[in-house]
Amino acid sequence: MLDAGSPLRRGDLPQKALGMIRAQAKKLKPGEWITVIVGWTEDQFIDEKKGFSLKELDEAAPNNPVYIQRLFNRAYLNSLALKIAEITDKTPDPKRGKIVRGKNGKATGMLAGRA
Repeated sequence: MLDAGSPLRRGDLPQKALGMIRAQAKKLKPGEWITVIVGWTEDQFIDEKKGFSLKELDEAAPNNPVYIQRLFNRAYLNSLALKIAEITDKTPDPKRGKIVRGKNGKATGMLAGRA
């Protein structure tokens, strides 16, 4: 698990966070999880107030599932984590939760609510 509390500070860039994920992936065996539980939010980034795209997380850790919990109401996953969780483009939204999808109907890697 990455230490989400101390390495990223308000005003950092999303690329720094992705670099940390990349570095962690290099230390792990394929298939080992990279998790960040609370502590990273798009509000802390100074250039863009956005979360992580599926593509960014897939490129940062192509062989490791990634789960980034943003506070308690949102999470970002890469494709491998979605596959392990058995979340596909056709998976229905869970009760009180949402699998965020793009205009094309494909899962974006972001889960909201209690998804």
